[in-house]
Amino acid sequence: MYRGRVGYEAIPQPFLRNLELTRLKQLHKSKISNINTRTSGSGTLDNTLPETSTMRHLQLRQKKKQMIAERNDEIARSNRHLLQKITKIITTEDHEAADGGNTPTKSLNAIRRSKELNRISKANKSILKRMMNVKVS
Repeated sequence: MYRGRVGYEAIPQPFLRNLELTRLKQLHKSKISNINTRTSGSGTLDNTLPETSTMRHLQLRQKKKQMIAERNDEIARSNRHLLQKITKIITTEDHEAADGGNTPTKSLNAIRRSKELNRISKANKSILKRMMNVKVS
């Protein structure tokens, strides 16, 4: 990150702005060359492999393998369960019984409605009979 850019842009005079810009570029260039000329073992740059890269038990990742195996077992178990449900539905002759016997129940008011329908029909018949007996004028 080039942190000096904000500072030199705020300078209003072009000559001083250019002077500050060249100074910041020179500083940046010297820092880059200082990093490139470092040898291993000097300074803070460490290019050696970490000690954990040679540890076999960390490379095998047993926990990850175990978690993957458990997940695959869970998927297989749920697939077997779904397959059992599908075979039960297919092999059952009566498809309504396969879904737990959810047949529509009779209405609680069916008897009362049928009585009401009979009463209305009887009244309609009596009205029709009276209309047929009336003389046409």
